[in-house]
Amino acid sequence: MTSREQVLIGSAATVAVLFGGYQAIRSYIVAPRMQLQQDIRDAQIERESLEERLLPSYSSRQRWQRATSTTFSNDIELSTLAFRAEITRLLQANSLKDAATLTPRPVEVINKGPRAGFTTIKLGLKFDAPLQRVVSLLEDIYAAPYIKRVDQLAIAAAPNDVKPKRGKPSPNPTLGVTMTVSTLVLPNAPDKKLAATPFDPEWTKDPEWKSRLEPYLDEQTDFARVWQSNMFRLTEARERPKPPPVKVEKPVDVARNDKPEATEKPPPRPPVNRRPDADQFTLIGSTAEDGQPTAFVFDVRQAADPPLEFQLNDEFDDGHLVLIDPRCVVIRANERKPAGGDKFYIYANGRTFEERDKLTEQNYPEIWRLLQEVLAHSAEAPPAEGETGAES
Repeated sequence: MTSREQVLIGSAATVAVLFGGYQAIRSYIVAPRMQLQQDIRDAQIERESLEERLLPSYSSRQRWQRATSTTFSNDIELSTLAFRAEITRLLQANSLKDAATLTPRPVEVINKGPRAGFTTIKLGLKFDAPLQRVVSLLEDIYAAPYIKRVDQLAIAAAPNDVKPKRGKPSPNPTLGVTMTVSTLVLPNAPDKKLAATPFDPEWTKDPEWKSRLEPYLDEQTDFARVWQSNMFRLTEARERPKPPPVKVEKPVDVARNDKPEATEKPPPRPPVNRRPDADQFTLIGSTAEDGQPTAFVFDVRQAADPPLEFQLNDEFDDGHLVLIDPRCVVIRANERKPAGGDKFYIYANGRTFEERDKLTEQNYPEIWRLLQEVLAHSAEAPPAEGETGAES
């Protein structure tokens, strides 16, 4: 081998080594770094988008919580006097002060359970008033930005109400009202979990005091449904539909051997409702402590008890919890699809179990992606492709 050939072979080997080193550096160092930078940019863009969409909702929730955690005082005697003065002010604002009788109820103190230390102050009210004034008083009580509740409400026709003998009934009849309203005195909690803002009655002297609550009822949040679903709005009575005519079958003359007329088949039986109590439960939110998420459910039939708590893999409605998100929860239904796949349902905060939707990739893409990540992380098989549409 000549010296020239040796130089050529050495040069080729050097070029090959350099090219291989360049490819290795590009594949194992440069390319992953570029991909990491691209992932960081995508994450920043997604973060900005989420903050833009969620910040108004978060701010509204914070303002709502501050407005609904207001009490009169941590002292029972001062709270009793302030609550009586506030109810008297509301009666006077609706021209009911002279007609109403206020009766203090016994103070109730809870000594055990999650509400230990809570004190309930109650006042009894009894008066006769037109319907519009009754509705106005109830709206004022529910709109007041401090902790309160109407425990009992009985409405009947007033004894001295004169009913018209003919024609339509009066749109503003006089009613006899007996009700009990209550407020809470919260204990001094060292962990600040029950920190409450003292209620200042001075601002209620403003004639526009109701408008002060409007910032807490943003139309873009679910809290606006409180006003939209007001149960005390005046509604017109609907006419009842007339019952269908009764079909009388002709008797069959057996002596003449007449063939009986073919009768219609009875309608099929309605499907069995496997979730009869779905409208009694409402998802009210979720928390996470030490990485363990917990969903809270309110049972209308047990309004005085603390909310029910559910964690991942617990039985929930007609399935098992597989995802707990600050906005909703997702269950895997016990019922399987005909093809053998799984059914997933989504429950939104503030909605009853009856208002759940079927979770698919088409109608909830973001929640669907989170569900796939959770199932993949828990080493479960991915669910079958979802169907479009939502369960009513």
